[in-house]
Parts: sequence; C-alpha cells; structure tokens
Amino acid sequence: MPVDDLPAARGVLDTIITASLPPDAVEPAACEVVGSGRRPEA
Repeated sequence: MPVDDLPAARGVLDTIITASLPPDAVEPAACEVVGSGRRPEA
C-alpha cells in the first residue's frame, strides 16, 4: 500500500471502529490504536 493511502485507510478503520463500539468505548480504543499501532483487544 502506498504511503499516500495510509490516511484514507486510517479514516476507514476509524469509521468501522466508531460504528462497532458503544460511544463511551470509542475514544479509548482510538487512543490505543494510535498509541500502539495495533488493533485494540476485543
């Protein structure tokens, strides 16, 4: 994947994460993804 595509891919992932979690879980999960570079544990 070209580096230029990474922001778009992150936006898609953020949308999926936001849609799949309750509102109070979205922000910590997003912070965990950004901080670790890995998917949050289910």
